[in-house]
Amino acid sequence: MQVMSDIDVLIAAYARIKSKPGNMTPGIDTETLDGINIDYFQRLQRELRSGAFQFRPARRFEIPKPNGNGTRPISTTSPRDKIVQAAMHLILEAIFDSNFSVHSHGFRPGKSCHTALKELRNTFTSVNWFIEADISKCFDSFDHKMLVQAVSERVQDQAFIDLLYKALKVGYIFQDKYFISELGTPQGSVVSPLLCNVLLHKLDLWLEEYMSAFTKGSRRKTNPEWRRLTRAGKLTEAHARNISCRMANDPDYKRIYFVRYADDFIIVIIGSKEDAIEIREKLQFFLTEQLKLEFSIQKTKITHARKEMAHFLGTDIRMTPLELRPLTTSLRYGETLISKAGTRPQLLAPIKKLVEKLEVRGMAKPGGVPTSWGRMIHFETHQIVNHYWTIWRGISNYYSFVNNTGSLGRIFYILKYSCVLTLAAKLKLGTKAKVFKRFGKEARVKR
Repeated sequence: MQVMSDIDVLIAAYARIKSKPGNMTPGIDTETLDGINIDYFQRLQRELRSGAFQFRPARRFEIPKPNGNGTRPISTTSPRDKIVQAAMHLILEAIFDSNFSVHSHGFRPGKSCHTALKELRNTFTSVNWFIEADISKCFDSFDHKMLVQAVSERVQDQAFIDLLYKALKVGYIFQDKYFISELGTPQGSVVSPLLCNVLLHKLDLWLEEYMSAFTKGSRRKTNPEWRRLTRAGKLTEAHARNISCRMANDPDYKRIYFVRYADDFIIVIIGSKEDAIEIREKLQFFLTEQLKLEFSIQKTKITHARKEMAHFLGTDIRMTPLELRPLTTSLRYGETLISKAGTRPQLLAPIKKLVEKLEVRGMAKPGGVPTSWGRMIHFETHQIVNHYWTIWRGISNYYSFVNNTGSLGRIFYILKYSCVLTLAAKLKLGTKAKVFKRFGKEARVKR
């Protein structure tokens, strides 16, 4: 607690959250981060060191989901609480992060969705099965005792542990009623994702141990049919495109891998479907019995790596179909030998889902036909154009790594012509041609 409540640490915590617009929103009091001075930090330090500091309940309210199906809760907390939570985050990150698994990518310095997907693409070839894991309402269902126990394994400062308990138990106010937090981490708290990683690090360790025990063999056996055709000199390109040079289900060669981003993780299996089912059952037991988390076997899908798409971090994943794998030829002892390259997973932008999202938001009609976006008509023309470009940059940057970047052209088309139709409706120009004549082919608008 002495380190966490140091004035320099509190100021560093303040600096970390000051630049984020949401942190200027008051909680149940009217305090914001404006006008804070050294006296403020000194008072805060005294409260923390004396044990008098108390978190204030968050203010929770519901906002509509982007797809129009119901609402989702968001919370705002006191800026004073945000500073303390950020200071807790600084201390916990310094203690825990260096020991986290290399397979954990969520909410960590230098890690991101892209590093998680890069690991997924670069680590393995010729996979049989994916397990798309689902921890139900993870952030809302953490057992407080389990979480504090996980932190206490490396933090022996009782004053800090007491402060953590206060943060977990503070509760929230919704529609003028106070609700006690029995489970979960404080919603919207800057420290919640790190606490998630602290607890789920136990899952990472369990999976790494399982990986080691599951591993079998050093190399897949050659496919007997491939060997027969090769020895007989009858292996043609037509044959090679339809059979694998290695046994797809070699019982003497097994591997599993995993990649986790916060509570979202995927397990990759080189083995049989029975292996995948067994892993899923053992995973359920570990999460429910050891970590006290909700885990649904029904929602945890086992996916055939070549026949179906798996989904992870908004990306479709599959192995390249056998017939599309590249062939290589080499000369050996005067003979031309044909071999088939092992391939890494294909990562694909889910074009159909992206189009459906644009339809739900009002930028396209069913079938992905661009339409004017009614909610934007009352904005200034430059604001309309900038908003569309912002959406496009977000999508194109996120999916910059995918194998089907060309397919994103459909998304660009919908956004571009929805923007044009919105401008036409706002300015009563009537046709797209008049918009292009006025603003150019790229519909650029100067402020």
